[in-house]
Amino acid sequence: RVIALDKGKIALMGKPEEVFIQIDTLKQLRLDVPQITELALRLNKRGINISPHTLKVDDMVKSLCLYI
Repeated sequence: RVIALDKGKIALMGKPEEVFIQIDTLKQLRLDVPQITELALRLNKRGINISPHTLKVDDMVKSLCLYI
């Protein structure tokens, strides 16, 4: 479970794959978006279907191997 606080109050709470997909909220809270999540979203914009819930490098590699 991940909890992100803003001024002492819970701003985000949930499983990592649920929290880290909320990029706009994370940026408003001045938190970094995981690089793997950012990569998945950029690839999706280019037509490569990678789940934005991907958080592990191994999972990203498996997804990308489907395109080789």
